[in-house]
Amino acid sequence: MWHSVVRGVGIGLRFALVYAVVGAVAYLAGSASADPRYDFSLVQLLGSYLAGGLLTGAMGGMLAPLVRNNSAAFAAGVVASAPTFLLLFWTLMEVRDTTKLLVLTVMISLLLGGPCGIVMRNIFEPDKRGTRRG
Repeated sequence: MWHSVVRGVGIGLRFALVYAVVGAVAYLAGSASADPRYDFSLVQLLGSYLAGGLLTGAMGGMLAPLVRNNSAAFAAGVVASAPTFLLLFWTLMEVRDTTKLLVLTVMISLLLGGPCGIVMRNIFEPDKRGTRRG
């Protein structure tokens, strides 16, 4: 299991790097017109993405041995990503309304976490010929 967790963290950090680059470009491009309700620095944004990648990757790695098909992979991706999105909304966006926080977390976890779970399944579970699933 620890092998899966370590591998999951590595994959999570790769996802985090991609999100961090996209987030940094968006932050720098829109910083002059950014919504004043969300007051966070670029360092906070990048740190949150990297911490989220660690957390989500570790959880995804823990759940990887249980995943046997794309439906289970989607569910595992949602479960693995939900804590990260919850923390991002609560810390960076300062969403304090519990209902809004939970709705946003579930929606984004379904939208992003599920598909990422399927991608991670294809990385963790090569097919019988030794190639990755496509």
